[in-house]
Amino acid sequence: MEENTNALAKPTDEVSASRLRCLRYQMLTLLWSFPSVGAGLILYRSYPHWQFGQGILAGLQSCRIEDWIAALILAAHVLWILRWRRSASVPTERRS
Repeated sequence: MEENTNALAKPTDEVSASRLRCLRYQMLTLLWSFPSVGAGLILYRSYPHWQFGQGILAGLQSCRIEDWIAALILAAHVLWILRWRRSASVPTERRS
């Protein structure tokens, strides 16, 4: 007699999809930490080049291209963190 345990052990499609989504964003967040550390160092080292007090346009023009790219990398990391938190907080329902 062979029992069918696949139906009991297999999670529903909704649960597995949400778990995979959460795992994907978690891995992206963790792996994206390495470029974010480098981006933080670039912004830290280039901070003295920024000009303050001369207007917004002058301040934006004083930023170099690597500063903008570093800021975009850090913004992407914040996006991955928010997506991870959002996917982890989505309630999942198991069917009986």
